[in-house]
Amino acid sequence: MSGVRREAGLTLIELVTALSVLALLAAVLTGVVRTGLFGGDRVERTAERLDDLRQVQRFLRQAIESARPLRWSIDNRSLAAFEGDELTLSFVATLPPWPGRGGNALVRLRLDGDRLVIDRRPTAGESAGFSFATTDERDVLLQGVAGVRFAYFGRDANAREGRWHRTWRDRHVLPDLVRLDIAYRDRAGPPWPSLVVRPQLDPAPR
Repeated sequence: MSGVRREAGLTLIELVTALSVLALLAAVLTGVVRTGLFGGDRVERTAERLDDLRQVQRFLRQAIESARPLRWSIDNRSLAAFEGDELTLSFVATLPPWPGRGGNALVRLRLDGDRLVIDRRPTAGESAGFSFATTDERDVLLQGVAGVRFAYFGRDANAREGRWHRTWRDRHVLPDLVRLDIAYRDRAGPPWPSLVVRPQLDPAPR
């Protein structure tokens, strides 16, 4: 009786199946690695934005807290050197000393396009009012900003209790509190918690 001897080895179908399985595993592993890398990049970017946000909030808190309760004589009235509405806040602060600079400065926080900027101009109190030139110092604090909103807490002349105001202008004193809310264009980023700051309130007329 004659028989057919079958040699050991892979058939063409088995080879194609094995290659297909390997290709599928390679695609899955590549996707896992890519997802891990992209996820790590997103986590790193979010952490960087959170760190930037904390630094900006810390700087703004220090700047507004350093608002000097100075008074200007304007139209025979003694008014606080402090002006603010929903989009812009201007006040007089004390800058740390360094060569050629230091002392009091006019400070303005405002939205410029999609950037939150701070303008600074040294002043010796030689004139009343806020005026800035293109040559003054200007720094960008935040980018990608969709909108800002300042609010001011204090009492009206005839009110017993304080409330929040949209503007603080032509007042004798500084507000009790200043609040800043910011909206980003990129809503996927970390939210901006409301920043509430208490300026210096002790009277210090010139």
